[in-house]
Amino acid sequence: VNTGGIYDLYRRPKLVVDTIRELYRGKSAYEDRTDTETLQARIDAISAAGGGTVCVTGEWTVASLKLKSGVTLRLEEGTRLLASTNYADYVNTPGENRGAVICAEDAERIAIEGKGVIDGRGGCVPCVRKIPGRWRGVVLTRCKDVRIEDVMIRDAHSWGCFLKECDGVVVRRVKISNHVNHNNDGLDIASRNVLVEECDIDSEDDGLVFKNMNPDFVVEHVRVRNCRISSNTSFIKIGTETFGGFRDIDIRDCELDTRVPITIRSNYLRDPGVTTLHTGAEGIAVEMVDGGFIDGVTVSGVRMKRGIRVPIFVRLDRRTPRMDGKLSYLRNVLIEDVTMEEPTTSWIASSITGGSGLRPENVTIRNSVFRPKACSQTSVAMQSVPEVDGRYPSGKMFLVPLPACGFFVRHADAVLIKDVRVLPTGEDPRPHVVYDDSGEMEKVPRRCP
Repeated sequence: VNTGGIYDLYRRPKLVVDTIRELYRGKSAYEDRTDTETLQARIDAISAAGGGTVCVTGEWTVASLKLKSGVTLRLEEGTRLLASTNYADYVNTPGENRGAVICAEDAERIAIEGKGVIDGRGGCVPCVRKIPGRWRGVVLTRCKDVRIEDVMIRDAHSWGCFLKECDGVVVRRVKISNHVNHNNDGLDIASRNVLVEECDIDSEDDGLVFKNMNPDFVVEHVRVRNCRISSNTSFIKIGTETFGGFRDIDIRDCELDTRVPITIRSNYLRDPGVTTLHTGAEGIAVEMVDGGFIDGVTVSGVRMKRGIRVPIFVRLDRRTPRMDGKLSYLRNVLIEDVTMEEPTTSWIASSITGGSGLRPENVTIRNSVFRPKACSQTSVAMQSVPEVDGRYPSGKMFLVPLPACGFFVRHADAVLIKDVRVLPTGEDPRPHVVYDDSGEMEKVPRRCP
């Protein structure tokens, strides 16, 4: 059993040992008396009567609470839904091999609203990976006409909120705080016709992340507006799971910041140039590595504040080849009007690259300002860049800082970098842009004024 590594053993050794013992006996060492049946009966009755609102006040301990068609779950201000900390309560969550405090499957006209809190209590038990039942905050699967407004989702044992193959979703003024465990993503979107606006996401793992595990599904027509995203990993990310398609993704007017110093990912201190725990990873990451496609992504008006290790990372590769032989591609990506208020935390440049014989195309970066942390060590800065085909995608995957301080472009076609200022913090021997086997269209000068 993978207990989550040295972090958990160091902080909670007795909890780890006790939990593993009890799991082998078929139960959890941290059993709660839950109120799930009481609330579930109210939800079922309202749904059977044609729909309506279930108002909840006070504190309730729940697990795998299932929303049904036509039901709005209203968590009044001061209400707390506390997650059961019993792994066994989540094993059979519909549509998932992991659990959720609140879930739904194939439901229509459902909502979670109000100013209450969904408290995942993920820090109360150690992270035992690869075991069924690690619970998320909210998981909605193949639902239609979904609305989530005003609630707070915090401290899940895994992801905060996962929208899987839903159609027609509004997420508005939701707060997500997820910093107690491994895999603590914020908001994971694998759905179509989605609007996310005025949300505040703060996560240990990826913040706003688009995934697609289904080769026959397309994540499309997604709009994200006016959100604050804080992360200790990737802030805005398409990937890593990219088995299906992504089309017409539009993200605008968001702020990226790292508010919480890293606790779990202290290995970041081994990355080139990183000297602070107050760091995340990629600001904007667009990755296609599992055989699907990306066609039409716009990211505009992003303000990058503290903790950006690599501003932009675009990667097309073949980590998981498609069995049906269909073409995997990444094209038509526009990133514009990006401003950096503070320098990057590493020497690693932004990159737009292809691997395994695949080439991203028509990628445009324009009207933006980037402030890379200067690397004055010529021997470090000018290392050759290895081919790393098939490796897990991330800004640091090349194992070197990259031979540009701004953008490294390799095995890519029709890349346009226009009206971009690259302002290193000091002297850096690297040019601002390096093109290697790429269809260069336009680039910034070697030294910007």
